[in-house]
Parts: sequence; C-alpha cells; structure tokens
Amino acid sequence: MITTVYSQEFKESMLQKIFFNPDRSVVSFAREANIPSSTVATWVRNYKKKKRTSLKVH
Repeated sequence: MITTVYSQEFKESMLQKIFFNPDRSVVSFAREANIPSSTVATWVRNYKKKKRTSLKVH
C-alpha cells in the first residue's frame, strides 16, 4: 500500500475550492483531483473542527 502525503498548501487550495463552490460536492472535487473522496472529506471535517475550536472563548 502506498501512502500519499499532500502538502498543506495543496490541502488549503482544495478546501478553498470546496468552500467557494458550495454547489459542488466534495466527491466531485476529489474525483477531479484524483484523490480518494474519504481523504478530502477528512480534510473538510478537520478544518471545520479546528475552526469551531478556535472560535470557543475560554
């Protein structure tokens, strides 16, 4: 099994495309980039979780 490591810049670029095009699905972006949709979905989930955590007031 080969593990592909994506750069932070690449991930951020994908996330930007996804969030600025809400009419398209995560799966469609993943297919376009030839990346497993589960990988891209994990990036989206982690981004949203991180964003929620950073918004909490301590």
